[in-house]
Amino acid sequence: MKYAPLAAAAAAALLLFSNPAVASGAAYRSVLYPVAGNEGSSGDREAGANGAFWIPSSAYDNPTGGWIPIVHRLDPSGDVTRWELDSTARSFFPVAVRWRTADSRAIVLVPLGAEQRALVYALDPATGAATRTEVPFLARSLRLDPQDGAPWLVGRDTVARLSGGTLQTWTIPGVVEAAGRFDAGGRLWLATEGGVLLSMTRDGALASWGPGSSPGTLLTVDEGGNELWGVDGARDRLVRFRPSTGERTAWPQVRPVSNWAGLAVSGGTVALAASYGPHVLSGAIADLAGGTTTVATSAPADSGTPANTPAPAVAVTTTRSDSTPSPTARTLYAPAEDGRGLFTTSGEAYRSLLWAGAGTFLVATDGVELWTPLAAGATFTTRQVLPVAVEVRPNDPTRNFFTEVAVSNLDAERDVVLTLTTTSATHTLSIDLPAGTTRVFPNVVQSFRDLGGAALPPGETVAGTLEARFRNGSGGLSARVFTRFPDESTTGLGFTSLDAAREALVFRKALNGLKNTAGFRTNVAVANLCGLEESCSTLDVSADFYDDATGTAIGTATLQVPPGQWRQLDAPLAGFAGATGETFSVVFVPFSVGATAYDAYATVVSNANQDAAFVRATPSERASNLTLPVITDAGGIDTRFTSELALTNTTGAPAVADVTFTSAKSGNVVSETLELAAGLGVLWPNAVGHFRSISPASVQADDYGPVRFAFRDFASGFASVRTTASNGTGLGFTAIDPYVERAKRTKRIVGLVENARFRTNLAVVHAGATGADPSAQITLRVTVRDASGAVVGTPLEKTLGPGQLHQWTKILSDPLGRSGEGYTATIERVDGFDPFDAYVTVIDNASTDPVFVRAE
Repeated sequence: MKYAPLAAAAAAALLLFSNPAVASGAAYRSVLYPVAGNEGSSGDREAGANGAFWIPSSAYDNPTGGWIPIVHRLDPSGDVTRWELDSTARSFFPVAVRWRTADSRAIVLVPLGAEQRALVYALDPATGAATRTEVPFLARSLRLDPQDGAPWLVGRDTVARLSGGTLQTWTIPGVVEAAGRFDAGGRLWLATEGGVLLSMTRDGALASWGPGSSPGTLLTVDEGGNELWGVDGARDRLVRFRPSTGERTAWPQVRPVSNWAGLAVSGGTVALAASYGPHVLSGAIADLAGGTTTVATSAPADSGTPANTPAPAVAVTTTRSDSTPSPTARTLYAPAEDGRGLFTTSGEAYRSLLWAGAGTFLVATDGVELWTPLAAGATFTTRQVLPVAVEVRPNDPTRNFFTEVAVSNLDAERDVVLTLTTTSATHTLSIDLPAGTTRVFPNVVQSFRDLGGAALPPGETVAGTLEARFRNGSGGLSARVFTRFPDESTTGLGFTSLDAAREALVFRKALNGLKNTAGFRTNVAVANLCGLEESCSTLDVSADFYDDATGTAIGTATLQVPPGQWRQLDAPLAGFAGATGETFSVVFVPFSVGATAYDAYATVVSNANQDAAFVRATPSERASNLTLPVITDAGGIDTRFTSELALTNTTGAPAVADVTFTSAKSGNVVSETLELAAGLGVLWPNAVGHFRSISPASVQADDYGPVRFAFRDFASGFASVRTTASNGTGLGFTAIDPYVERAKRTKRIVGLVENARFRTNLAVVHAGATGADPSAQITLRVTVRDASGAVVGTPLEKTLGPGQLHQWTKILSDPLGRSGEGYTATIERVDGFDPFDAYVTVIDNASTDPVFVRAE
């Protein structure tokens, strides 16, 4: 399938909707092309609204262990032309390609790290003719002279211009990076190790702007050529430099990280792409706030006398191939947050930001992904999906299951459509839900009967996915699946919805903590979320089960899940020989990459009371840092809560993890180092007790607090907790990645309740230091709203250090003096940069069974 380019590609990336019922946010259409792009590389685009993209790529050569240099030409319609530039494998791959309009040539840079030199190719795509020029230093940046198209090359301490078979070279100590393009005045901007910003004209005249003037790394020039932008990671700043005035303005937008893949400034917006964490962080420049401005002045600097050396171009033979692969598309929306939109799409690794222009940008991931802002006034829909909603044996006094759902409209239009998809039918229910409000359905299946006219005969088992469609905005769902007993007490589990579009490119997912014993069984389920614009196909996925005690595979089950449906494997471990115990994990692997979005989870069920803990699978790649918000070994006279912790090495090779528990009561820290062979895991039945055994003086008899895991050498893992009360009821949850979470300043929880039957506790956690300051604090503000969207009482605030936790018990009644259902909580980080986690536990007062709901 081909895609026509959007006519409104030049629209601003941050949309300000005029409809007062719809909040401002950023909406993009993302098209993924199955074309390989190199890590840390940069590309280009031909002129015109439909101009083709040029992408540096490579093919690994097994016999030599080198790379065949390749360049792709991608037409926005989907046509791809591939050129092998050289049949000789090189020690490194192409890192930059620039399109030279004057003679319609693609100029490609290949640095050769082992040889400390570089190659420059010039390709004529019309004929396939190409030349190669050797450069006698390790050039890592390529820019084209705006006047004559001559390549400029930058390496450590070196700047060079290649023209007419001659290489003109300047030695400038300290130079490490060049801005993405020349500015409007024809100057090349250079950053140095010492933080000094330099500007250089095409005749070699050099100017220095003094110490501390450099915007940092990822230097780029805006489309107008008048501003220089960068990331000053050492000071947590996004920086703009204006050469006309010398003004350097720094905004506290980003953390000091090494995983930013690129920075782009175009169409009145600034966008950052990251290899993981906040994949795309976009905002309107005019809305950036809180910046600090200083002024730098320039002074002439000595660039020395350039050296001129011959650099002949040698003809090479290229190999061309053509294809039309099928791209996939989706629309994503991010609510505005302090003037920016944040997209944290699951499972993707952004390796580079290849090109940007007119608010549109191209990134390299598993393929290349083109993000285009929707035109002002264009309509779009976001889809939040719960993996399952059920009504089972409603007339059975002790073996029934019902689903309570809270639907919250954050900033969308008021006409919200709910869809329940079962194996036999699809049912819809339209509701009126103004922006900012919440509605609770105590038995959502019954609501489809009563309000939607669904033909769902009472007494029959009903199970299927539940989707909410929000127009021109977003919202969320929170579910509680429960058993109701004759005395009206309940036990159950809780979970939240997923944005289907954000899950569309996830491949493998993993989870652990599975049990098969006399006391427990584990069910495993998968839901097909259909996150792409294309017609949704059946999801074929394998569930590969492992014994974490031995690291061995114990069996595989396959599921075929039709579009929008849900499938469950009932107690699959019981079908595998010898699979008895409580240290099992499962990895979900679709049979085709990027086929559709999916959700997967396990329910660990007590055979004694049928209470279950919900454990959701998460992407298995890049989970090197994990934080669990709390483990517990504490309680009162009648009830004690104890946390069981499971940790699994998902790397496929031996791994080392540094583990830290922080007591929320005393602030004491207990650390240990775990060495885990490939596929192995640990299970601590009483996790707090485990740390107490390591350091008895540091952990109190009643204690609780968060746990952080840091895997060394980019290894990865999965961690989960199951916390149970003395009577056997309990809850489950999984770890978060603090490096993903730190970009989120605002999170929300749906479904707070306080009445005679239920109470709600809310906790906030500092998820750990991620910057240079190991003791950096954050301040969190909690704002509670009722079902109508009105703020309740005065917002609550708490300042936390790394690893600290604070809980407000009975948050509605005690600090706020309220009761009822349909409440939501907004948690904002109002000071500091480090990540936080937040959650509520909704507790049945009769059974003491808690349900865990995490802020999203």
